[in-house]
Amino acid sequence: MAPQRKKLGVGRRNIAINPSFIEYSNSDMNDIREKIQKIVAPMDGWLSFHEGSFLYDTALKHASRGAIVEIGSWKGKSTICLAHGVRDGKGDVVHAIDPHTGAPEHQEIFKTKNIWTFEEFQKNIKTAGIEKFVYPIVNHSENAAKNWRKPVAFLWIDGAHAYEAAKLDFDSWFPHLIEGGMIAYHDSTYDDVRKVMRECVFFSRNFNQIGVVDSITFATKIAPSRQFFRDRLRNLYVYLLSAFYGLRRVPLPRSIRNSLKTIFKKIVHALQ
Repeated sequence: MAPQRKKLGVGRRNIAINPSFIEYSNSDMNDIREKIQKIVAPMDGWLSFHEGSFLYDTALKHASRGAIVEIGSWKGKSTICLAHGVRDGKGDVVHAIDPHTGAPEHQEIFKTKNIWTFEEFQKNIKTAGIEKFVYPIVNHSENAAKNWRKPVAFLWIDGAHAYEAAKLDFDSWFPHLIEGGMIAYHDSTYDDVRKVMRECVFFSRNFNQIGVVDSITFATKIAPSRQFFRDRLRNLYVYLLSAFYGLRRVPLPRSIRNSLKTIFKKIVHALQ
């Protein structure tokens, strides 16, 4: 959860989507997504329209297969998107894990360690009318993982962004994620989070079908024996694509940027 993120509804375009994933073209589904976005738009949080739609779609797809786990709820914006997907997918609940005391980056931004978001989280969940589908766990993720017994079908990680914290979230919950289940990290363009994704996802034998939606990187867990050479090429392709996407923040002359873009397109075309 990054305080400098833009408000919902002004998100960037997707840069890489798994072709087999749910498309955003069905009018009925778009109506549902837009209704959810109207509910969460006034709420404090950092989530684009496409990211919120991704969370709804993924929870909808996986709700009947296992638990939906959220690490880092802040004030409930992403929780509400997930909970609507769980409800419409005939699932159980979103297990929303957060100590509600803010991550170090929040404490730095707000210049205080006296952060407590649980009451506002509860208020927002109630306003959305989705309380029945949210089970809050006020705790740190590594503590919650120790006594966890349910298979996890979708693991959404948006906790503290420091490398050690993001890696601990992965190490604590990866064993609970079922084969065929999906993991997704928010703010994966941040250097420390990106490092965790590079080490644990992009160049791991445990994932395929990696894709990116705005600042979210997602992947499907598989047995290492089921990752084929084409999967590794595609993972590399998405990694390079997301790396190039991150270069938008680097101030380069237009001519150099266009030249790099042309070279990059030739590289990724060769990998497809």
